[in-house]
Amino acid sequence: MFTPKGYTTIPAIQNYLLIEITQCFQPQVEEWIAQMESYIETYTGRVFITPEEETEKVFDGNGKKEMKVDEFVSIKSIKISEEEVDEFYTYPNNVTPKDTIVLKENVFTKDYQNVVIEAKWGYSEEVPQDLAFATTVLVAGIINHSLSHEGEVQSFSMGRYSVAYKDQKGWNDYKDAMAILDNYKRYTF
Repeated sequence: MFTPKGYTTIPAIQNYLLIEITQCFQPQVEEWIAQMESYIETYTGRVFITPEEETEKVFDGNGKKEMKVDEFVSIKSIKISEEEVDEFYTYPNNVTPKDTIVLKENVFTKDYQNVVIEAKWGYSEEVPQDLAFATTVLVAGIINHSLSHEGEVQSFSMGRYSVAYKDQKGWNDYKDAMAILDNYKRYTF
């Protein structure tokens, strides 16, 4: 069973659908929330809530003072060939996520798997509000599909899940949710 990260909540889904989700059905809804979080992360190429603990990632040194890495919120340490680096800058300035490190004195020695960075990897510490709305809409669509609503306007498959919306407003919200996801897509070159 998957555990939700916090992109949306059962109360938010209840408010959106204007229904009460019974206690016995809540574990299934939490599973759907976690699955939609995973879908969103795969679709966008981003992790939107950083884990509480820093984790290490290994990179190949490029022989330059500057290196692009995965998105992060903060860095705890950088080691190049097992030697700690103390002076560095992170970019872009004044915003998260950051994805570039510039060393003040050193270079990222060109070699394979010689750079170890311990950081909080991800887009942000809290999910952006528009993405929380998108997650709520997608999970609501799964719930609608599992219920027998008359007059469903549209139904659509998302991976192994199907979503359905019973009126034009729901369908428009679905299209808005997918546009939000498109806006967050990470393109790497």
